[in-house]
Amino acid sequence: MIFDLLNSFGEYFKDTKVVMDSYRLQNGIYLLFKNDGTHEMLKIDKDTNTTTTLYEYLKIRDFYSNYMDSNKALDTSYIEEYNGKEYKMVKKICSNNQYTLFFKNRFVEGLINDNKETIPVPIFLKGIDKYFDSMISLGKNDRKVTSIMEEIKDIVSSEQEILEKKELLKENFLKAVEIVKDETLTKDIWVKIFLEAEEIEYERATLKYLCTKIFNKNDANIQQNGNLYGINNYNFGYTTAKKPFIELKSTPFKVASKLSLEEIKMVRNLYIWLLKNVSTKDFVKIPVDYNFTSELDKIDIKQKAIYLLRVLNDNGSAKIDDFSFIPFYTNTIREFKCTNCFHTKVNLEESEFVTKDSYELENRVSKIWFANSLKDSYYRFKDIVSKRTMIPNWKKELLKEKATIFFEFFHKANDIPIKQNLDSIAYHITLNNLIDEIKEDKIFHTMKSMNLWFAFDEYFGGDFKMIKNQIYTRSKEVVLQEGTIDSDEMYFFFVGQVVKYLLDKSKASNKTQSMIDSVMKAGTQEKLIHIILLLRDKYSHELRLVNPKFDNILKQIVTDTVEKDVVKNRKYILAGFLENNLFYLKSKKENDTENLDSIV
Repeated sequence: MIFDLLNSFGEYFKDTKVVMDSYRLQNGIYLLFKNDGTHEMLKIDKDTNTTTTLYEYLKIRDFYSNYMDSNKALDTSYIEEYNGKEYKMVKKICSNNQYTLFFKNRFVEGLINDNKETIPVPIFLKGIDKYFDSMISLGKNDRKVTSIMEEIKDIVSSEQEILEKKELLKENFLKAVEIVKDETLTKDIWVKIFLEAEEIEYERATLKYLCTKIFNKNDANIQQNGNLYGINNYNFGYTTAKKPFIELKSTPFKVASKLSLEEIKMVRNLYIWLLKNVSTKDFVKIPVDYNFTSELDKIDIKQKAIYLLRVLNDNGSAKIDDFSFIPFYTNTIREFKCTNCFHTKVNLEESEFVTKDSYELENRVSKIWFANSLKDSYYRFKDIVSKRTMIPNWKKELLKEKATIFFEFFHKANDIPIKQNLDSIAYHITLNNLIDEIKEDKIFHTMKSMNLWFAFDEYFGGDFKMIKNQIYTRSKEVVLQEGTIDSDEMYFFFVGQVVKYLLDKSKASNKTQSMIDSVMKAGTQEKLIHIILLLRDKYSHELRLVNPKFDNILKQIVTDTVEKDVVKNRKYILAGFLENNLFYLKSKKENDTENLDSIV
C-alpha cells in the first residue's frame, strides 16, 4: 500500500508545495507574538477568510510545528502535587519546537469551566520547562540516529537558540491565558501560540524533531549503502517486546516495510495531505495519474486505474482504513433492467427502470431495499444508520452485516460477493418486508423488493424471473383445466398460492407474523404440508364446500413428493404468495354459466 502510493505520487511530495496548497488550519485561537511586543489573534472556524496575509503566515508555521501524533509528542511528563491534588503534564503540549506552544483549552485552568483535566498555570509552566528539556535531548544517547544527527547538525537549531526562547515562550503563554480567558470557548478548542520568526527558522527548529521521530522505532534503523532505513511509522504498529513477530491484526498488511529517510519524509507529507483533504470523506477514488492541481470531486476517473481509499482522522493523524487498487475503473455497467413481474393493478413504477450507471443502480437499491440507508452504512453505520428510528431493526442488522457486499459491487467492481449472497439477502429482505406489510394487508413494497431480486438474478445470468413467469403462465392452465403440477418449482409456487388463499379467509383486521412466518421458514416438505393442513382446518368454515380448482391443487400438494430442496426453493413460495391468486380465476365454462344466469 505505502509503496503503491509512493510509486504513483511520491514526486509530488518530495517538497511541501502540494501539502501547503491544500493545508487548512484547525478550528481554534491562534496568537502571533511579535518581536516588537505586540500580538495578533486569528480565530479559525468554518467562516474564516483563508486568503489573508496572517492566515498564510500562520498556516506555513503551523505545518512545521505540529507533532506527528500523540505517541510522538515531546516528553512533558512532569508530575506535582498542588493544593492537595496531583497533576500530570503528560501529552498536554502538542507542538514540536521552541517557537510554538500548542494545547487544548481543556488542559489549562481558567480557560474552561469544566476543570476535570485542567492544569494550574504554575504546573503548566513547569511542563513547558520539561518541553524544552525534551527538545534539547532529542537525538542524544541514541546510537540508532547518530548518523541522522551528524548529517543535520549544521542546519538545525542549536541548544543555545532553543533555550533562549524558553522564557519568552513562557511569558507569552501567560499573556495568552489572559487573552483567551475573555473568549467564550467550548471544550477542546485549540490554543496555538507562535513566536515571530522567518519560515526558514521554523523549518530548522522542527528538523531535529522530525528526523528523530519520523520512523516508527529508531532501534530498528539500519544503514545500507550510505542510506538510513527505518520502519514505516504510518498505518503500522510495531513492538520491540519479546514477541516482535506476532501477526498484526489492526493493519491492512502483515509485514513491516522499511523506508529510507527521504521516502518516509514523502510519506509524511502524503499523510498530512490525506488528513487535510480526505479524512472528512467516507472514501475517495484517486486516479494513479492524479497531479493534485484540481479537486478530486471534479475530475473524471472513468476508464482509469484508481486507488480507492478510506482515510480516518486517528487522533490528529491520517490512517488509511481501507485501500484497494482498481486497474480499470468505470461506473458504467451492463444494462440492468428491472420490470414489474407481478400481475397486479398496484402502481409499482419504482420497479420499472433501465440503467447502465452503477451509481443510479446504487440509489435504486438503497431506496427499494434499504430505506435510503445503504450508502451511509458503508462506513458510518454506527454513527448514523443505527440511530435512525424509521428503519426496522431487521434491516439495520442486515445493513450492519452485508453493506460491504454492496460497496464491493458498486465501488470496487467486484461482483463475486453479491452473486454468492444474492438469494439469501434478497430472500431475507423480501420475507421481512412481507411480514411487516401483511399486518396491514399490503404487499406492494414486498413486490418491489422481489422485482429487484428478479432483476439482479437476471443481470448475473440467472433464470429465476424466466422460470417464475413460465410457472405463472402454465399454472393458470393447470388451475383452469384442473390439471397436474408438472415441476417442483410449480409445486412450491402453488404452496404460496394455497397459503395466500387460505389466509385470505381470515376475518382478522390485522394479519400477524405467525400466519406467514412458519410457512416461509419451513425446512422440509413434511413441515410445509403440516402447516398447510393446519391452516385449512383453521379456516375450513370459510371455504366453499365445492371448489374444484383449489381442491385439485391442495390434493396434489399433500400427496405429491418433491425432489428439490425446500430451503433452496423458498423463493418460489414467496413468488406464489405475491402473485395474483389463481384460485379466483373463472374458467370459460363458469363465465358462460354466469352470463346465462344473468339473462334468465
